[in-house]
Parts: sequence; C-alpha cells; structure tokens
Amino acid sequence: TNKKKKITTLKEIWNELQKSPLQYATIPAVAAFLGLYTNYAGVKMLFYPIDYTGTQWYRDPTVPYGIFGWQGVVPCKTEKMASRLVHIVTERLLTVKEAFGR
Repeated sequence: TNKKKKITTLKEIWNELQKSPLQYATIPAVAAFLGLYTNYAGVKMLFYPIDYTGTQWYRDPTVPYGIFGWQGVVPCKTEKMASRLVHIVTERLLTVKEAFGR
C-alpha cells in the first residue's frame, strides 16, 4: 500500500479556522477557565477549613483528611510547622542567648 503524507499548509489551516472560528476560540477559553478554577480550589483546600469538617468515624489528626471529611493542610500541620520553625531559628540562625539577649 502506498500511503502519501498529506502536507498541510498554513493557508489550509487558516481556511479551516475561518469555517468555525467560535469553535476553535472556545477551546483555549474553556481550558483557561478550568485551569483557574482548579488552582483556586487547590489553594482554598490548602488553607480551609481551619477546623476539621466531617465525621470523626476514622480520622488521624496528623493528616488533613478522614474517611468523610477534610481540614486544610496548613491548619492541620501548624504544630509540626511551628516546631520546625522554632528548631531552625534557635539551632541554625540564632542561639537562645542571642534571641533573648536584648
């Protein structure tokens, strides 16, 4: 079988776009909207809700999710993040004497 490659020129592409411009214009618009929405939802899920919302049927307090519930990742990890920050500041950046010597 002899199959020839079809060479598409820019003029052919332009003619195809002119046949239904709205159809081709909506593709990037919808993709942009969905991208913005997923980013917005992801950032909201990092910080909200502050307190666990859902059933307490099975929940490990060290993770932000349970079987039927959710807590923001940052509020769930505040104790761990605070202790790491104190450790870094007191051990690596400043000594306790330097911090309270003023």
